Parts: sequence; C-alpha cells; structure tokens
Amino acid sequence: MIEVIIALDEKDERLGIYFEKCSDSLKSSLNSELHNFQMWSSQNLNPVIFDINSEGLESKTFLFVAYSHGTEHSLIAPDDFVHFGNLNIFRDTFFYTFSCLAGLKLGPELIKNGCKSFIGYRREAHIIVGYLDEFEFCTNAGIYAFIGEKTSWESYEAIINAYNSQIDSTYMSNFIVASTMRSNRDSLIFHGDRNMTINYLKSQ
Repeated sequence: MIEVIIALDEKDERLGIYFEKCSDSLKSSLNSELHNFQMWSSQNLNPVIFDINSEGLESKTFLFVAYSHGTEHSLIAPDDFVHFGNLNIFRDTFFYTFSCLAGLKLGPELIKNGCKSFIGYRREAHIIVGYLDEFEFCTNAGIYAFIGEKTSWESYEAIINAYNSQIDSTYMSNFIVASTMRSNRDSLIFHGDRNMTINYLKSQ
C-alpha cells in the first residue's frame, strides 16, 4: 500500500477552485486497493495542525502533492506549513508542488534533508480561468505518470510534454493561454533522484 498525501488550500481566494479541481482529479485517479490517501485541506495546513498531523511521517515513505501558494523557502496557506524547519518529515518521499518559486530554494533543501525527488516551479506559475481543464492536464501529468510507474525524471518530462501539447493546440486560437503555458513549462524544475519509481515507496 502506498501512502499518498494531498495538501490543498481550497479556501484561497484566487486559486482555491483550481487547487480543489486538481486534487479532485488526482484523487479520482487513485486506486483505493493500492493507495492509502489523505486529503489535507486548508484547515489542516495551519502550521500547528500540520505539524500535529505530520507526527511520525519521518519514519515513512510517501507521495506528497501540494496545491498551494509558495515562496522560495516555503509553501504557504497563508502561513508557512512546509518550511526549512520541518523538512525531516519528507525523507524518502516524492514531493510535487504546484506552488510559485518553491523550486528555487525549498526544493534543493528538501533533497539535502533526504527527500528523494522534487518537482516544482522556480518562478511564478499561473493559470487562466476558462482553461482550467487544460491547465489541470499539465499540472497533474507528472503525478499520473509517476503513479503509472514511470521514473521521477520521466514524470517531469510528462509535464513538459503536456505543456507542449497544450501550447501547440492553443497558440493559434489564444496566444495568451499558450504564452502562459510556455512560461509555466519554462519555470518547471527537477531536483534529486531521476530514477525513483513508485515501487520505491512500496518497498520501504
């Protein structure tokens, strides 16, 4: 059984609807016979509650997916819930986040603290209302690939390929959407073990 933790800030005024859409789509793709998943919503991302819920996780392996805002040093909702002070809980994990800037310093620091693989964004990531399905397709492409037993690097490439596909299909009809997709694609960053697969999470 593979532990999957999905953290989402569905109460965010600007992107809460999108965060919830992404988490619901991911949840629907999980198999309850293979995946033991937890949904940590906005109220659980309060720093105190997050730390309480995280007790004991440092001894486990799991897939962690976060849909929230971010900074170079943390994930926020609106206060820091993942930060340099609690990275020990993410040892031996696959960590993916749709959060601005987190790939700059948080990602490398996670790897230094034993996280196996990280995928995130080193600049701001954006979505455009009216194209939520297209953006969700890109946001979650890597997670779907990883669950399907692709390596962590192949999962990263799956996101790049998803963005490329959407850019090609929208640039003639809506250049702004295509440009936003391109910016997101170019902001994506990978840190850590390129050969990790979901089987690693099964075996620990």
